[in-house]
Amino acid sequence: MARRNHVKLFVQKGVTQGELDFEQTGLAMVFQYMIGNTDFAVTALHNIVLIQDSVGVVYPVPYDFDWSGVIWTPYARPDARLPIQTVRQRTFRGMCLAPEELAAVFARFNAQKEAIYRCTTASSRRAWSPSA
Repeated sequence: MARRNHVKLFVQKGVTQGELDFEQTGLAMVFQYMIGNTDFAVTALHNIVLIQDSVGVVYPVPYDFDWSGVIWTPYARPDARLPIQTVRQRTFRGMCLAPEELAAVFARFNAQKEAIYRCTTASSRRAWSPSA
């Protein structure tokens, strides 16, 4: 993925969300919230890869969503330190920001709402289909 996008991996633990590209970090954190994924940690590089562009900007790329609420695997459990009981509940693990700071991110998701619904509906039909 890094090669395809002409960036390099940035393998450094301890990097905080505040040190990353603001827009991409907001997008990644709202996405994680949307799918109900709490199984990640930017500072520990747990289910997050960091990439760096040619001018030094670092971006988070989330992966491994099997413990997310949208996937809802039988073995998925939230970390006991979180204020949720199941992976189907949500808790925001991004930086604490004012609503207006995240407005542009929410607008991007809202602009794609129908496409997201179509995608999840189609996936649900395939998953529950007798021929699947």
